[in-house]
Amino acid sequence: LIYNCRTGTMIINTASKGKRSVKDIKKLWDMFCADENPQLPLREKVRANPAQYHSLKKACGKYRGQFFKTAYKKSDYVDWLLTEGPQYIRDENTWMFFEYCKALREEEEKAERAEGDDEQEQDEQEDAEEP
Repeated sequence: LIYNCRTGTMIINTASKGKRSVKDIKKLWDMFCADENPQLPLREKVRANPAQYHSLKKACGKYRGQFFKTAYKKSDYVDWLLTEGPQYIRDENTWMFFEYCKALREEEEKAERAEGDDEQEQDEQEDAEEP
């Protein structure tokens, strides 16, 4: 950890080969302070409102650095993650992406069911109108 008093910047070196982390500690702290319910785990917040997290980036693993919204378009990966992935997940960011995918899939399935119900109602109305 390096703090430069003159510029007011903090640098966090990771344990791997002296690579620097680009995390903005102040921004993370401000987000934490602005959070209305900091006791609620972030992955539960993602599950409750996935649209708020479209611009969150995957921090590691496959598709690292891509926005959640972009990585979600990789349907083969999302299928794998939702079925076999939980046994391999080791970090909070990937759990958040898992919950993001799960919530979006549930929304899509609900919309498809509602659309199917609407079509069925239309078919029944058309059948009832025929003499």
